[in-house]
Amino acid sequence: MITKAMEFWGFKEHPFSDAVLSGDSLEIFVGRNEELEDLENSLHNRITGVYGSLGVGKSSFLHHFTEKPPRKGLPVALVNLPPDAFDRICQEMLAELLVMLIEKKIKINGFKKSELKNEIKRLSGTLAFSRLSSVGAELVFKGTTSEQKDYKLVQHDEASARSLLGKIIKNTTKPFVIILDDFHNLNIGGIKNDNYFPSLDRLITTIDQYFNSSNVAFVITLDEKIENYILDVKKQSKGAFSFSVGDFVHLCSFNSINLYNMIEKRLNRYGNGLKVFDFLTEDAFYGLLLCAEGHPRRALRVIRNAMNIVAKGKGVKKNRIISLNSIRLAADKAGEEFDDIDFKIITYIIDNNSTTTSDGKLSSILDNMEQQTLYHRLENLREKLQLIVTKKLFGKTYKNVYSFEKLS
Repeated sequence: MITKAMEFWGFKEHPFSDAVLSGDSLEIFVGRNEELEDLENSLHNRITGVYGSLGVGKSSFLHHFTEKPPRKGLPVALVNLPPDAFDRICQEMLAELLVMLIEKKIKINGFKKSELKNEIKRLSGTLAFSRLSSVGAELVFKGTTSEQKDYKLVQHDEASARSLLGKIIKNTTKPFVIILDDFHNLNIGGIKNDNYFPSLDRLITTIDQYFNSSNVAFVITLDEKIENYILDVKKQSKGAFSFSVGDFVHLCSFNSINLYNMIEKRLNRYGNGLKVFDFLTEDAFYGLLLCAEGHPRRALRVIRNAMNIVAKGKGVKKNRIISLNSIRLAADKAGEEFDDIDFKIITYIIDNNSTTTSDGKLSSILDNMEQQTLYHRLENLREKLQLIVTKKLFGKTYKNVYSFEKLS
C-alpha cells in the first residue's frame, strides 16, 4: 500500500520494511559473510545453534543460507516453526521434508512416490500442511479435494511423524540440512515462555535418539539468553558440563559499513537509485547508528519514523532529506535513547579519524571528562557499534586507538 509519506518520498514500495527477506528480496541482503562461512563450517556437527537478539536478522540469514547454499546442490529444509508448534515439531519437519522428496531435492532409498504422497496427506490436518510451498502442493494434489477425501488416511501424530522422519534420515543417500527457525519463539503450554531451554534439551534428546545420522545436520535458532543459560549450567555443575549443541553462530548488530550498505541496497532497489547521503545527512546516519546500536530492525523502524516526520513537515520535495533532528525525534518515537555525550564522541572520531582515552582535545569537548570515564564510554561504543580498536605506540606507551571503518 502506498502511503502519503511514500508518495512524498517518491517510493512505490517502502524501502525500509522490516519483513523477512526471501526470494527476490534477498537482493538487499547485507553482510554476514563471516557468519555464513561459520555456519557452513559447523555442519560437521549434528546440531548447530544460530543465535542473536530479536530482529537482528536470523530468519533472513537462514533464508539466504537456504536459497543460496554455500555448496552447490546442498539441500536445505527450512522449517518455519509457528508459535503454537511446540507439540508438533516433528510433524512440521516431516511436512517440509516430504515436499522436498517429492520435488526430488532429497533422495532416499526404499520409498515410492505414491507412498510419499499418501504420507503428506496424513499431515493435512496440521498447520504444516497449510504452509507447504505452492509447488509442493500442486505436485502432491494435482487435482484433488475429492482425492484427499477418498483415502481417509489416519492423520500423523507426533510419534508417527517422528518414526517416519527417523526412517527418512536413516535411508537418505546424500547429506542435507534441516533448519528449525523460530524455535525460541514457541509457545509452551499456550503461552510465550522465555525459559525454553528444557524444551531445547528435549529436542536435542529426540535428535540424538531418533535422527542420529552423519548425513543430516540440524540448525536451530536461539536467542541471546543461550549464553547465560550455558554459563549458569556450568556453574551449577561445577565444571562437569556437556552440551549437545556442537557449535554456535552469533549474529551481531551491524557496524557502520553494513548499516550504510543496508540503506544503500534498499534505496537502489526501491528508491530510484537515491544516494545514501542524499536521503539522510551524514550526521543523521551516525545518529541512527548510535540510537539503534546498529540493530537492523530497530534502525529500520527509526528510518520509517524519520521519513514520516519529514513528510509531515512543510519542506518542498526537492529539499527532502532526513536531518539529525529528524532522527532524534524518530528515535524518541521508537523508544530509542539518543545519548548526546556519545554522539559528541562519535562526531569527534569521524572528524578526526580516530581518538584515544588520553585525547586532550576530546576531553575538553566533553567538559574535561576523566580519562577512566572516557575509557568506559569508548569501550561501550566499541561493543555496541563495533568500533575498530588498534594498539599504537605513543612515546613509550601503547594506547588503544578507536576509529570507524571508512564508508565507501
